[in-house]
Amino acid sequence: MTDGRTESDINFLSEKMKYKKLSNGFFLRLISGENVLEKLSEFCEKEKINSGSLSGIGALSKAEIGHFSVEKKEYETKTFEEELEVLAFEGNISLKEGKPFVHAHVTLGKKDFSLVGGHFVSGIVGATLELFLHNSEFVVARKKEESGLFLLDLQLI
Repeated sequence: MTDGRTESDINFLSEKMKYKKLSNGFFLRLISGENVLEKLSEFCEKEKINSGSLSGIGALSKAEIGHFSVEKKEYETKTFEEELEVLAFEGNISLKEGKPFVHAHVTLGKKDFSLVGGHFVSGIVGATLELFLHNSEFVVARKKEESGLFLLDLQLI
């Protein structure tokens, strides 16, 4: 590298996932076959990240997305097992029951150029998933509300 950085500046969470700490957060790169939420949860625990925001792009080979039914107070989900472009991966990190919790939404592009999107339930990385995580200085927690959802408890900030 010509800007003074070296390979030793790059951290590895596993044989595949790499990340780089920056002054305002982290760049993360997940590789084919990795479970997105497992790796993000593992990363947050390792780096002691209790709250923040996420955004990213990439590809998935499998994704389960959902839509919350207010009437039923539960998520209705659908699984897609095909090559999917991650057009937008947006979310936040907070504490849920004392552990880092990733809450994300995703917009996915299919081979026929149609789009699907919703609450990100789970996913397996296709070619790669590139994310930026902004670590917050505040600890934000979630608590269960009447809706059945664990919502941000902003009184704790």
